[in-house]
Amino acid sequence: MPDGTVLPSRNFEQKLRKEVILGSITNNSITQIWNSKKSKKLRKIVVEHHSYVYNTC
Repeated sequence: MPDGTVLPSRNFEQKLRKEVILGSITNNSITQIWNSKKSKKLRKIVVEHHSYVYNTC
């Protein structure tokens, strides 16, 4: 996003909910965002439920 907000997918742009914002590139490094609890949880969901995630992303 132009303001530095990092989302897991462009599909979330219109649904900017706090749960899907992974971080802010203006406040955090890419490494910090990648290793955040939210990013780790998202990657786990993708692995466990990949068919659902890929169909919505």
